[in-house]
Amino acid sequence: MRRRRLIDLLAASYLKRRGVKHMLFSAAVPIVAVDRNLRFTVWNRAMEEMSGVSAGDVLGQRIVDCVPCLATNGVLARTVSALQGCPSESRHVIRYPQSAALILAATTRRPIYAPSGRIEGALSVTRNFRRLPPEMPSCLADG
Repeated sequence: MRRRRLIDLLAASYLKRRGVKHMLFSAAVPIVAVDRNLRFTVWNRAMEEMSGVSAGDVLGQRIVDCVPCLATNGVLARTVSALQGCPSESRHVIRYPQSAALILAATTRRPIYAPSGRIEGALSVTRNFRRLPPEMPSCLADG
């Protein structure tokens, strides 16, 4: 029992030191997070692999500056709703201009709450995705 308690304490200490962001960056599913100003704060490795876009190219940047189609395909509006406390799920097509990748994704968005209860951002987890041919007509990909 003492050994289990020690392991629990070490795990808690590790998480406190490394933080939740480290876990998000290491997750096997594509995850992004934005702050209240709609700037990317998390773009994990799985998201890099799915989108072909490096975290360094998007972190700190506004959503619509990095992935303009999110303003027209409903993702931006759903993200804003998550920032207002309304979680959502959707399927959508996203074209990543930096890599020319075209992805059909099923995504869940949830608010990120601070310990005070204030919403500090939104977290988006892609549960399922499929690569589409990059030559798909723009009107299908962007709308």
